[in-house]
Amino acid sequence: MVAQPLPLVLVVDDEPFVGRVLRMLLAEASMARVSIAGSVAEMWELLAEERPDLMLLDVLLPDGHGLGLLRQFRESEEWADLPVLIMTGVVGLDEGAPDLRLAQGVVSKPISPKRLLRAVGELLPGANDD
Repeated sequence: MVAQPLPLVLVVDDEPFVGRVLRMLLAEASMARVSIAGSVAEMWELLAEERPDLMLLDVLLPDGHGLGLLRQFRESEEWADLPVLIMTGVVGLDEGAPDLRLAQGVVSKPISPKRLLRAVGELLPGANDD
């Protein structure tokens, strides 16, 4: 039997440590391969190479705003169905805000590994299959 490749998660966060930790966490759980973009420009480059199964998107990026990108994805025919989890350390960000409702979920920073793995497992195809 040929093993199926793990789903691909694209982490978009300008903090390199966050991307490395998420890559390690998802790899140790055998849930996903992880690509990391540190900026919006880098995100678009990676999206041109391979379509992810899930995106973990930070709200505050050096060259753009995660909620604006999320709105842009939902208005795009190509990216409208891409599952997105918003990651944020912004205190007081209203989870009922219209743009946040466009995401499949919100993960607060500092990120709880248990909560992140549960959220990713619910969204990735085959992530919980053994």
